[in-house]
Amino acid sequence: MSTTPTAEPAARTYLVKTLGCQMNVHDSEHLSGLLEAAGYVRADPQAVA
Repeated sequence: MSTTPTAEPAARTYLVKTLGCQMNVHDSEHLSGLLEAAGYVRADPQAVA
């Protein structure tokens, strides 16, 4: 019985762009924490551009 290599699924990524006041920064950090807890990986902003 041979095993064929399976492609690893691509990582789920996210990018949060924060604009505005310090509360927006807080909200962005909170959202980032939730996404990372759900298995997402922060995307490189330079790679996304």
